[in-house]
Amino acid sequence: MSVLNKIFYGPAGTGKTREAIAEAVRIVCNSEKLNLKFDYNDNVGVLKKFKAFAKTSKLSTNDEGIIKKIQNLSKTVDEVVNSLNHNDLKELTGDGQDGEKAKTIIEEYRVYPLIDTVTFHPSYTY
Repeated sequence: MSVLNKIFYGPAGTGKTREAIAEAVRIVCNSEKLNLKFDYNDNVGVLKKFKAFAKTSKLSTNDEGIIKKIQNLSKTVDEVVNSLNHNDLKELTGDGQDGEKAKTIIEEYRVYPLIDTVTFHPSYTY
C-alpha cells in the first residue's frame, strides 16, 4: 500500500469527505511534478482543483499494446509517439499520422486521474 493511501473512518457528518478532498489536493499540489499554489482554506478552490484532478481522460482505443506503451512512464511522450506505427496512430487519433494530436492525447491520459476515491458501504466495519 502506498504511503499516500489514507482511510478516513468515523460516523456520518463528521467531515471525512471534506477532509479527504482537501488532503488529496494538498498531496497533488505539493508533488514535485506540479507546482501549484492556492489557498487551502478556500473550500471552493479546493473543490474545483479536486474535480479537475479527479477527471478521467479516456483513450479512443482499447488496443492493449498501445495502452501499455502509453502507460509506460519510463518513456517520454515523444518516445511513445515515435514507437507507434501508422495503424497505431490512426487507432489513437482517428486520423492517421497526426503526431501532435497523439502527444496531446497521451499527455492528457497520463495526467488524469491524479486522485481516485473509494467509498465503502456503511455496513462495512474494520
